[in-house]
Amino acid sequence: MEIARRILDQFNDDGVDLDRGGEPGWAEDEAIDPDLEVVPLRAALEDTVYPAPHAAGQFWSDCRASWRTLRFEIREIRDESADHVLAFGTLEGTARETGLEVAADRVMLVTFRSGRVVRIATCDTEAKALEAIREANGGA
Repeated sequence: MEIARRILDQFNDDGVDLDRGGEPGWAEDEAIDPDLEVVPLRAALEDTVYPAPHAAGQFWSDCRASWRTLRFEIREIRDESADHVLAFGTLEGTARETGLEVAADRVMLVTFRSGRVVRIATCDTEAKALEAIREANGGA
């Protein structure tokens, strides 16, 4: 759980000013597996998944194109299983084109393998995050 919180805190540090450029610091964390996959919320609409080995960089580049700022304010974080952490909070951002500030409650599902983060997925509900965990466990 501490690793997931650290990664999400680093995400927030990086997302304060997306105009800074460069690779996101959270992607350089030692706990990030080279096989990292990033699944943004829009994956449900556009079937967008950022695969390894450039998942973080591709995701961050697309974030920069759409957002001036982007943060995930954690309200609660919990171990859901040995390999999954759920973080509940508010995803906040300022749109690049319009300057519109938006905020929406979301759940971040952080998946681990051998103690390293292999997947970060944004879900719009806890039920969808739990469904993703069941699917990852073979539907059990």
